[in-house]
Amino acid sequence: MSKIKIIDTGIEKLDAYCRAVYSGEIEVCKWVKLAVKRHYRDLKKYGVNHYDTESGKFEKKQKEDFYFDPAAAQYYVNFFEENLCHYDSVHAGKPFIFEPWQWFAFASPFGWLKKDRINDVAIRRFSELDIFVPKKQGKSIWIAGTMLFMLEFDGVPGAQNYGFALSQSHVKTLGFNDATILVKESPTLNKRYNRKKGAAYDGIYFDENNSFIKPYVSDAKKADGPKIHFAANDEVKDWEDFDLYNTIVNGTAADPTAIIANITTAGDNKISVGYERQNHIENILEEKVVDEYTFGVIYGIDTEKKEGEEKSKDELEWDTERVWKKANPNYGISVQKDYYEKRVASAKSSQANKNDFLIKHLNCWVDALSGWLNMDAWDACGDAGLKIEDVNEYDCIVSIDLASKIDLAVVEKSFFKNGECWTFPTFYLPEGILTDDSKYNDAMVSQIKRWASDGYITLTPGPTIDYDIIEQEVLQAFRDYNVINMPYDPWNATQFVNGLHKKGIDEELTVEYGQQGYAQWTEPMKEAERMILNGLVHHDKNPVMRWNMGNVVTRVDNNDNIRPLKQLPQNKIDGAIAFFMSIALGMIREEESQGEWDEVVFI
Repeated sequence: MSKIKIIDTGIEKLDAYCRAVYSGEIEVCKWVKLAVKRHYRDLKKYGVNHYDTESGKFEKKQKEDFYFDPAAAQYYVNFFEENLCHYDSVHAGKPFIFEPWQWFAFASPFGWLKKDRINDVAIRRFSELDIFVPKKQGKSIWIAGTMLFMLEFDGVPGAQNYGFALSQSHVKTLGFNDATILVKESPTLNKRYNRKKGAAYDGIYFDENNSFIKPYVSDAKKADGPKIHFAANDEVKDWEDFDLYNTIVNGTAADPTAIIANITTAGDNKISVGYERQNHIENILEEKVVDEYTFGVIYGIDTEKKEGEEKSKDELEWDTERVWKKANPNYGISVQKDYYEKRVASAKSSQANKNDFLIKHLNCWVDALSGWLNMDAWDACGDAGLKIEDVNEYDCIVSIDLASKIDLAVVEKSFFKNGECWTFPTFYLPEGILTDDSKYNDAMVSQIKRWASDGYITLTPGPTIDYDIIEQEVLQAFRDYNVINMPYDPWNATQFVNGLHKKGIDEELTVEYGQQGYAQWTEPMKEAERMILNGLVHHDKNPVMRWNMGNVVTRVDNNDNIRPLKQLPQNKIDGAIAFFMSIALGMIREEESQGEWDEVVFI
């Protein structure tokens, strides 16, 4: 980590924690280090200041748009420490005292303010907080306490605060029930707030300020309408409804003091709001994206591997105390060593239990257990800046998988040189299928629309794919590139390929590649895996292709031959099938020419 000037805020616990992380005294993962580095970078750029409401002036001249006010962060923490107590287990009855890491992860965002005020009201800099932290780190009481802070002590009349989750029972558990108990156990808050029950108005109310806290089931249609002051979104790793998240964001538009707080562990669903939010935070922390209004920190382990290694040191030591401490900032406080020892003993008994431990207690995203490919290796081969123009002079194989006229189809262009492959898929889907509930659920439809909007899928008009559009794509590829072969899955494609022959495509270049059986898939899949693991495959991080590759599972025959399969009909693998066909033809060409590409005869 490059050197950066250390600037203190004057808050002892916060400053001590950041210094210890920066120096390495406290061992944390890469993302926490980068979050602390961002903290110092922002303090240097924007400064520490305080606005005196009586004089209407800043203590120091404030030129920049934002500043850190220690008094604002302290005010937030004071609410917890002066009004709330733990209510269960061995800490019951003890005041809620912020740990140093909580000062950084939870309190410091409340200290960042905008220079410009509205009607002399301070406006926070961060409108979205994304905190990724393993289980048992005290997140529920933090959510509940922040809900209560935003109810009254934030000073906003008519504050509407919601806890969003996937089910009514979950949403009450995540923070609402905790908030109810915290109020009941607090001598000060119990006199000021009241709990109302009933389907229409179930919630905690502060009538004096016309503010409330309500549980809310995560449904984009139901969520449409509320004017949100605070939205607590629990376990967004499970949220597949991207429209819901956009609805929540839109609900904060009328309140410049509003906050959306996403707090979650990792998961196994990489088509989720949580995974997308983590990617966004990683890009912010690595300074790939500028987003001054989102705060994020990710507690977990390091998964970056050294050259030639299959796993990082942390992944290899997943069952050691060093790694548990690194990933779990409240280690030894809210949860003890013996808890992890029990979980690890269980995790060693099965891969499923191990994945559960990796997700919940080390905050690792894990792909499906039966997946064929190490998706971390696939991700490592990606380069978002890769363009087809970079390799268009190399020999090209165009693979086609039309699958069905009423579902996903792909034209995949792979370029080969010196044992390396550059692959560029183009996906097609009929627009009409998006209204067919039997094909894709609402969450997947929402994701497909996002992919289409970003240019990763071409939606053709009507209920079936317009093969004329795909035909033009293939013909253009033959015009633009040195296409040496065109393998295709014959299912639904024979007439299509005959049409290409009539328009001038040499029949000798088109190769029928059937999907039945094992023999034709074993070597191409093994070769594809070898190339991916060795970084010899290059792609442009197309998320639809990643989805397809991650959906591939295998079936093994008695001779250890394998073939690609999908577990569920909606788990599409068409892009992977096209890629394997390209690798198969590439292998044969390379074997026959010993590195020089000559005419190939497929056998």
